[in-house]
Amino acid sequence: MTINRRQLIATMASTALLAGNRASFAQGSGIFRIGAPNCITGAGAAYGTGTQKMLQAGVEAVNAAGGAAGLKFEISTEDTQTQPQAAVLAVKKLIEVNEVQALLGIWSSGESLATLPLASDADLLFMNTSGAPALSVPPANAKGLSYRFQATNDRFGRALIPQGVGKERWKGRRGGRLRTDPIQLPFRIAEGPRRQARCDRHRFLYRRHDDHSS
Repeated sequence: MTINRRQLIATMASTALLAGNRASFAQGSGIFRIGAPNCITGAGAAYGTGTQKMLQAGVEAVNAAGGAAGLKFEISTEDTQTQPQAAVLAVKKLIEVNEVQALLGIWSSGESLATLPLASDADLLFMNTSGAPALSVPPANAKGLSYRFQATNDRFGRALIPQGVGKERWKGRRGGRLRTDPIQLPFRIAEGPRRQARCDRHRFLYRRHDDHSS
């Protein structure tokens, strides 16, 4: 999905308005501080680096356009290393030292589940791209501060299984959960319709063979 400049500015403005109850916003400093705890290293580095670059680009675009809701944005970044423990330390620094007013861009569910309580205690808006269903509901999201920009794992499973993606991993797994490498998930999604088409073609050829044999 392509986001144009107007949509980007609207999103950043919404971020400022949703988090408008923070003390530093109320003081009228004219600056809205964003924390970007992204996985620059570790298993999710391919995603975290891109997320961080786009957050920085978004801040530059909004500020160049005059800001949003009367505010200019300031971004502080930290590497979560794709590890929950490192993510907790990164978020604590962003909250306590950088005094951010919102947290954007956490990638993995493990990191989000570990750091959402910190955001909730500080009444911070928490935007993530994680798939754990628990991030959307109480008790983890009791204050309604967590906003996900990713389908939940169970919805991915419901979408993928009918297409034959990961069926070989579905059978015999405890709890009947789809287990697949999250980094490979987008490729498996893309493969689903192609695999289904191949299966349909093979069934058609087998039927034709049976018809001619009888």
